[in-house]
Amino acid sequence: MNRLILGVVLFAILLISPLTWAGYLGKTNNYNCDLDDMRTFDYGYGWEFHSGYIAEQIAVAKGAGRVLKAGDAMKGLETGHMAKNAGKEALEIISKETEVAIIRLKGLGATDEMIETMLKKGATPKDVYNAIKRTDDIDVVWLDEQKSWGHVVENEHNIQIQNALGLPNMENAVKDKILDAAKNGEKSIDDPYLIINNYQNPITSNWYELRVVLWETSNSAIKTAYPRRI
Repeated sequence: MNRLILGVVLFAILLISPLTWAGYLGKTNNYNCDLDDMRTFDYGYGWEFHSGYIAEQIAVAKGAGRVLKAGDAMKGLETGHMAKNAGKEALEIISKETEVAIIRLKGLGATDEMIETMLKKGATPKDVYNAIKRTDDIDVVWLDEQKSWGHVVENEHNIQIQNALGLPNMENAVKDKILDAAKNGEKSIDDPYLIINNYQNPITSNWYELRVVLWETSNSAIKTAYPRRI
């Protein structure tokens, strides 16, 4: 009998917990949750796992002059960036960091549409160095400090690119050149992940390909980049 009672109590807690978390979110964070929003907090969309994504979406909306409720932000959750175990204070920090990062990216030329595309692909704005929109199509490509630049540095491609193209001994010079290649280069016919642009070293007059590899075939972070002598 005691086990039966315990089972009923646990089931009741699981049943009401999504609505409880939704109500808590609305009261503590002023995100204007209503009953429709609360219904989105079902078992597959636990609050602890997805608050980071909600914060990013709300920050994007705020930057664009719109008001976005948590329930609406949840609708794109399947393709969004998720942060695990983020509570109220963590949510506020994530939201502020994201808002600042978005302002920075806009100052560099990123549009709301570009930022929204990156978020849907799982990008974290504060980790994005910069983003471009390719000149020959609608694809958005961005350089992520972790997923992109980390791989470049790990394999010393940054030094190779600097030396091959005669760039200043500055990290940003290499990053900007990679993004320039991603924007203006030609997509490889044989490899849909590869973009190639040619540059001449101003000191040696030698020509090099700067080969930029993407994680995905469209709307993607850069995976790596490296030079090749022509």
